[in-house]
Amino acid sequence: MSKTKKIYVSEYTEEILSVPKAHIKLELLQDSTGLKLTHNQQLLISTDLSIEGMKAGILMSLALGIDLPPENQTVRVNVTSGILHKVISVVSVDFDTEGADQVLQALLEEIDTMQAVARTSPSSHSSNKKAPGDAG
Repeated sequence: MSKTKKIYVSEYTEEILSVPKAHIKLELLQDSTGLKLTHNQQLLISTDLSIEGMKAGILMSLALGIDLPPENQTVRVNVTSGILHKVISVVSVDFDTEGADQVLQALLEEIDTMQAVARTSPSSHSSNKKAPGDAG
């Protein structure tokens, strides 16, 4: 498991991304230690309750297009491997680096475009909840 600040990305995540997939079922859980993103009950990404960890968790939920779950609850989402790859990029950004805000803005815009394409695709399933503040 690799560690970036208070954010952990498991090696299992790399396995999931090794083969492109149109539908990856994920669960985002918030518990007393922070947020956990899982696939088939295996940890992909976790963030703790530090300021950086929670910022990464909020950005992760935005990137996934879902609301943060209340404590001890789970939100399910279906994404492509491309979106999951971008989510990892978002949580891996060093927030203290000059230009981090611009990088995050660009990544979130790319993800928004990818999600829009997936929603309009004939094979898409609209099981994703809208992010807070999403007018569309």
